[in-house]
Amino acid sequence: MITKNDLQQVGEYVWEIPQEFRADMRAPARIYADAELLDDALGDKSVEQLVNTATLPGIVKYAIAMPDIHQGYGFPIGGVVATELPDGVISPGGVGFDINCLAGDTRILSEFGYTQTIAEFGTEWQRSRLKCQDLNQLAPTQTRITRYLKIRPRRTVFRVVTKAGDEITATADHPFWTSRGMTELGKLSVGDSIALYPFQGVTYEQPSHAVILSQENVRSRLLELKKDERGNALAQIVNQLTERNLLPLRFDSPPVPYLLKLLGYVFGDGTIYFEHARGKGITWFYGKADDLETIRHDIAACGFTPSKVYAREREHHIATRYGGVYFETTEYSIKVTSSAFAILLASLGAP
Repeated sequence: MITKNDLQQVGEYVWEIPQEFRADMRAPARIYADAELLDDALGDKSVEQLVNTATLPGIVKYAIAMPDIHQGYGFPIGGVVATELPDGVISPGGVGFDINCLAGDTRILSEFGYTQTIAEFGTEWQRSRLKCQDLNQLAPTQTRITRYLKIRPRRTVFRVVTKAGDEITATADHPFWTSRGMTELGKLSVGDSIALYPFQGVTYEQPSHAVILSQENVRSRLLELKKDERGNALAQIVNQLTERNLLPLRFDSPPVPYLLKLLGYVFGDGTIYFEHARGKGITWFYGKADDLETIRHDIAACGFTPSKVYAREREHHIATRYGGVYFETTEYSIKVTSSAFAILLASLGAP
């Protein structure tokens, strides 16, 4: 138990616990308070928690407690600590965190549009990315799962039923997106409106291990396109695709969802060609700059390096039966300079 006798007054409203107070302290601890506030702080475990924070690796100068100090989760509330490289640490739970829960049968939408229950993600979460919303940008995005926690609820559990018949079970502190912003379930009332993601997703089905694309498929497509095997080109392409786990390509290969997206896009707003009879394969994608950044991510997920997003001003004149139409626009594009990538997409059916 820490008492006032363990503290040294180093200023009118500054009290210090010296580093020598405990053998594992890496810095002194300081409290900014008058006598009354200090007595309050000594009445719970907040000062002891401040001493604990002074043991953190990489701590800079002091562990500090502001005048609102009171007992917290790890740090005391009002505790401030700075750490620096190379030994410093980050403590996301330093002053406590809320664990707001959804029931295990809640369906979660993956970045690829399929759904699984939270319980089913228990064995898949480290390999999964979820579809979510960036509430600051008001735009969809994706995220990896950082942790998977399964605990008994500590707060009251509610079942929410919407007028449209959708249901979800969650704890009282789980936030929902409303016209008032993110609002805890326990503060919602009958008649309130909550946001629902419009796409419900499709139920996940485990894909088979059957081969979609083999080395022989790639060789046949290469012969069809180039009339010969281009010297050692076949061996080089096969090696590049094998190193990226793209040969043999199976229905359950991790890159398949990304390849499906890229195939769909190149069919509509892309082109594949070879520079000349025996030249490098080039794949171009055109579209909006934000969409192209997403495509760059998908290309990288398959192990290839996309270019930056190019922008150039274009002038267009289109002759129609109703007369000529002239307009100016900014064209955005990216490219992948890789024969292996071009042949891969061509082998999967891209023209």
